[in-house]
Parts: sequence; structure tokens; C-alpha cells
Amino acid sequence: MGKIFAGLTTLQAVKETATQVDKAVFDAMADAVRIHLQVQGDKFPFDILLIGGDDIVIVTPADKAMQVARTLAEKFNEYTNKKYTLSIGVMLAPVKYPFSQSRLLVEETLKAAKKSGATSNRNRSSDQEQSRINFMVLTGNTSLSYNKTYAEMHKKNGYGIDNELSSLGMSYPPC
Repeated sequence: MGKIFAGLTTLQAVKETATQVDKAVFDAMADAVRIHLQVQGDKFPFDILLIGGDDIVIVTPADKAMQVARTLAEKFNEYTNKKYTLSIGVMLAPVKYPFSQSRLLVEETLKAAKKSGATSNRNRSSDQEQSRINFMVLTGNTSLSYNKTYAEMHKKNGYGIDNELSSLGMSYPPC
């Protein structure tokens, strides 16, 4: 979004773009909630902690998190007439995992998604960006560093995901 707004030359263009992005975020969120997070009795099965600009922080049940992320990305792109995309970080964590630590890890997860998108977009002939969803699953003994956890998952000494996938004839590109 920073590059988009930096390229706008008038206050009217900034206002129109900000209004479009803001409306698209709220409309995409409404669709994701309506489709995946229906009210159960008199309780909402989610908690929206932040919506502002193109930023959304939402807590959902783990079994709905990826569907919500995908719907957010698809609907946001649709509501901006395919001009803009979202990068999304998803953190699956135990309910009692410290929130402040989860927040730091999901921020790193989101940064990795954005970095992947930027790298991919530099290597593409098309100007059309792609949405990115990156996720991490936390357990009680997970490192508090995204890079350390990611590296551990991808180590090639027989225990990481690369070895598991290569045994199936598949590979997993870095995020």
C-alpha cells in the first residue's frame, strides 16, 4: 500500500483510494464472517481486534482460520476490481499461549508473506500482484522466532518438511 499511496499525486486520489481500500477491507471481512463464522447461539465465534486501512487482526477458531484468510484475500481483491491484494499471516496457537508472543510471531509470519510476494512480483513479467497467505502452527515448545521455527521445519537432516515432501517426489518452496 505504501508504494500505491506514494504514487498518488493529488489529495483527491489519496481520498478515493483510501476509501476504496477501507470499504473493500470491511466488505471482505463481512463476507468472511458471514460465510465461515456464523453466530453460535448468542455468541460470536471470533473476535475482531483491529480493522484499519488494509490491516485486520482477528481471532478465530483454528479450523476456520485458513478459510477466513483465503476469503479475505479473494474478496478484497474482488472488491478493489483486482487492483490490490492482501498479504496475510495466520497463527494457529493454543488458547493459553501468551498473546503478546503470538502477536510477535504472526507479525513475522506476515512479513514473510509480504517479502515472498515482493520477491515473486519482481520476478514476474505481469504487473498484477498475487495475494499471499503464510501460516505458522505453534505448540508449547515452539521457538519465539519465526525464522528459527521456519528453519527448523525446513532442515534437511531427515526431520524437516523438505525430507518428508522429497520422499513423495515433491518440494516445498520457501515462503
